[in-house]
Amino acid sequence: MNDTPGSDALKPLLGDTTLKDAFTHKRFDDGGYPGTYGSCTAANKIDYLLLSPELFLKVKAGGVYRKGMWPGTRPVRWETYPQIIKKENAGSDHAAVWVDLDI
Repeated sequence: MNDTPGSDALKPLLGDTTLKDAFTHKRFDDGGYPGTYGSCTAANKIDYLLLSPELFLKVKAGGVYRKGMWPGTRPVRWETYPQIIKKENAGSDHAAVWVDLDI
């Protein structure tokens, strides 16, 4: 959605519905970085996976896949594909958010 959780544009989805952000599930692993863009700080959480309450109860696991993102240089923040040796090699500047459901 490319916007921060507190934005007015996302309020109807994040605050005014029963939808639940996968990041808040106890089985969700953010890999130690709460964001999904750039350096993946909390201020850079701009990607979401919103679930109905019914699906939220069926989450077996979840996480953020950053292997195709530039990890920074000092220190390197996460493991990447070996081909990513400079920022221009990254597949995206956004991470992929995923969940595994028990359905």
